Amino acid sequence: MLRTLKRVAVALLLLAGSGAQAATINTLGSSLNGNNVTDFSGDGLLSFDLDVSNLNPVSLSIDLSAADLTAGTIEWNAIFANLSAGAFGSYSISISGATISFVGDLTDTFQTPITGFSTTPSSALISFPGAGEAAGFELGNPLGFTSYDWQLSGFTGSSITVQLQAYAVPEPSLAALLAFGAALVAIRFRRSR
Repeated sequence: MLRTLKRVAVALLLLAGSGAQAATINTLGSSLNGNNVTDFSGDGLLSFDLDVSNLNPVSLSIDLSAADLTAGTIEWNAIFANLSAGAFGSYSISISGATISFVGDLTDTFQTPITGFSTTPSSALISFPGAGEAAGFELGNPLGFTSYDWQLSGFTGSSITVQLQAYAVPEPSLAALLAFGAALVAIRFRRSR
């Protein structure tokens, strides 16, 4: 009986200790600006759902475990749910404290690949053509429908910061106003000659 209790205690300690061996979002160090994040990270995995209810910038502070640092690479996937009133025209992601070492899948909510994006080792800019993206998008393989997560490596410390910014689709009236203004400037310039 005593031996069984010791085994259970050791198993519980190991289980409790294993939770600390994962990348976790530090909510005290993060700035959500009215948006909501749910952390699903685990050993060697940064995974979260971001509910974007407004276009304010989001800054996530992620604490890395010793196991993550020793491994040198973590997988990254996320769901960006658009709960705002308008569509995303584009979305920017900036990373400090790590680099994007592998670019995985990027799909809309209906699993259609998004091809309008560019990356550098520390950033990604995702562009949504036409009327934009009204529902949201998925980075990597958060639901198991696609093949490849993104990967982060090159850690410079025990934490990384991910800056996220959604941009609205420009209003057609704004584009028309800008075109009208440019035409007025051109006419004025032409008359002054």
